[in-house]
Parts: sequence; structure tokens; C-alpha cells
Amino acid sequence: MTLVGLLLYSRQPIAVIMPDTPADQVQVFGISKGFKIFVCVVCIGFIALCVFVALEPFVDHSRAYDSGQSILLEAIGVIGIGMSSAGIAAVMKSRVEVYPDRICKVGLFSRQQLRVEEVQGFRIVPTQYVRILMLIPNQPKGKKMKIELAMARQADLLAWAGQHLTNLDAVDYQREMIEISQNDQLGATPEEKAARYGKVRKIFKYANQIGIVVFMWALFWPRPYRVVISLLALLPVAAMYLLWQYREIARFNGGGRKSAYPSTGAIFMLLCICIAVRALLDWHVLDWRNFWIPFAAFSLGILSVALLCAKDIRRPISTVVTCAVICAAYGYGVTVGLNGVMDHARPANYHARVLGRHFTSGRYATYELTLSPWGPRSDNEDVETIRPVYEEYAIGDTVTVWVHPGAFGIPYYFVR
Repeated sequence: MTLVGLLLYSRQPIAVIMPDTPADQVQVFGISKGFKIFVCVVCIGFIALCVFVALEPFVDHSRAYDSGQSILLEAIGVIGIGMSSAGIAAVMKSRVEVYPDRICKVGLFSRQQLRVEEVQGFRIVPTQYVRILMLIPNQPKGKKMKIELAMARQADLLAWAGQHLTNLDAVDYQREMIEISQNDQLGATPEEKAARYGKVRKIFKYANQIGIVVFMWALFWPRPYRVVISLLALLPVAAMYLLWQYREIARFNGGGRKSAYPSTGAIFMLLCICIAVRALLDWHVLDWRNFWIPFAAFSLGILSVALLCAKDIRRPISTVVTCAVICAAYGYGVTVGLNGVMDHARPANYHARVLGRHFTSGRYATYELTLSPWGPRSDNEDVETIRPVYEEYAIGDTVTVWVHPGAFGIPYYFVR
């Protein structure tokens, strides 16, 4: 839809049409069957684990438990069984009751009610696991009603909200579209503004898609490594350049919702965190004394660029603090990553004996060798390594530890 069309649409009331509900009829929305099954399976499994914990002192006769340990295990088991049972009961009882003039959220031990005239509007808030329908009261001190969208017939619930309440996300979007239409920097006529707006939206769409591809590439298969680290270091700067280049219309942050303003804030933060994660996983720093100056330079540099290019992160102070933390992650990742990939000096090598082996499974498997003292290390130390190296050495074998000086003078080491 063109900008002109969106502006014409923005003058129309927002409504989702559904059949009228008789005044004496109550619509009840319970938790969906699939979500109930999921919660029950998880809780029943946890109950079985808690029963095992509670009975452990009476079943395991090979280990002597004192009275304090037995009481603690029994208490943990009983509390866990109670909490899991409450979770099952809650998912079975929880529901939303919609009346013609009010809406009620019923929980296991709670009941919250808002009258329609008390509600300013609603927002759809995405979370990591499930979206939330949030009802915003008219009074600033009023309690918001948060309804997890794991309901059966949730389309009917959203339809009721669209018919009886104001969609605040849509109102904000329309307000932003009006602001954009009144921005004379985009052009002299509505057609010129629409063309400029569409072009910028397309540029930011492609830029964000490239950022997502690089993020996934770096996170799951960072090969070739130098190219990946270079892209992670450069793309956040490129994102800020886009904001500066199109500052008359672009924003850093869309406010956690669908915004009419093009934005690169989310991908900027993802890439900054990604390069920090890569540095944490891939490099073993031996001495941190020369780390702080380049770290401060990169962190303050990218923060200054962000504050210069994106006016909307300069206030409130909480936004500045959040951005500073993200930029510190970027500074750490760039300092450690470039210190390694730009280092071409010959490494020193030391020898150590393998005193132990530790393997941790899970979402991300880790492989560690316990090494005897070597070179600058005077104590036994657990060193994380890659799987082929871990499988190559047994306890008592001798390994070689390679120490590199680092491009920024920050020494790091690897076990080979």
C-alpha cells in the first residue's frame, strides 16, 4: 500500500467486525487443548522427578543421609510436587470471561476484572514464548491486564478486542504515518513523499535481512572466520550510517512493535551481542592488562556514533544505558576478535599433562581438559577446547599449549 493510501486509510476507524453478542451471553475462552497437554506433560514429568527426590533417602541405602539432608530432600520434593500440581490445576481452570460491558481474567487463586469504559486500549506484546494481549487502563495507576494468547478461539477474543477497544499499536502506527506525510524533507508532493518513503523502507528491509543472515552465519557456522568477524565488526557501523543517511525518516528503535519508521536498532543489537558471544566462545585470553584501552576505544567509539546518528536513543536515560551496555558488548567482541584474527606473529609453545577430562552435553556441548601448570600458569587449570582435541588426548597424555602475542598485545592461547 502506498503512503497516500495508508494516509487515507488512517482516517478511518479501526475495527474488526464480528457478530453481535447478546447482552445476556458470556463468552468464555479457556486455554487451548495443545497448550494444556504441553503443560501437563511437563508438570507430570517434574512431579515424577520430585517424587524420586523425596524418596531418595529411603530408597538409596548405599548412601547415609543425616536427618537434615533427608528433611531438605523431602521438602524440595513436596514443594516441587505442590507447585507442579498447582500448575496443572491453573492451566485447567484459567480462562477469560467476556461480558458485553467488561472482561474478566480468572486464575487458580485470582480474578481480575476491567470494565470496557475503564480500558484505554490494548496492545499485542510479543514475548519469547507466547504473545500477550495487554489491556491498558485509563488510570495511570491502574493495573494492566495481561492475557497470554494461548487460548482456544483466540481469534474470537482478538475480534472482540478489536470491536470494543482501541488498538493502541494501530493508533501509534497511523500517527507516525501522519507525521511522515507532513515531513517536507521527503518531498514536495504526496507522491514524492510516498516514493521516497517506499525506497527507504526497501533499503532498510534489505539491510536488516543481510544482518539476520550474517547473525545466523556467525552463530552457527562461522567459516571463513576472518570474514565473519570482519562483517560482525563492520555491519553495526553500517547500520548507524544508514540511520544518519536517512535521519529525516529512520529511527533506531521502533518501540518493540510494528513501527512506520524504518529501523535498524534490533539488528544492531543482535550483531553486537553476536560478536561478543563469538569472542567469549572462541578465544582464551591469557592476560587482560592490555585489553582495557582498545576495549574503551571501540565501546565509546560505537556509542558516540550511535548517539550521533540516532536521536531517539538520547532519552530517556534508561535507553542510553541499554545502548551503552550493548556497545560495551560490541567493544569486548571486537577487541578480542580482532586481536586474534589480525595477529600474524609466531606463537610460543609450552607442554602440560592432562590431569582430567570433562564433557558437558546439552544445547551447547563443551569439552574441557584439566591441565597441569605450564608457562605463565602456576596452578592446575580447566581449559575448554574443541571436540577433536578433547577426543585425541587421554588422562596422562602431554599436550602442547600455543601462546600467541595478539595484535593488540593481548596474549591468548590454544591447546593443540
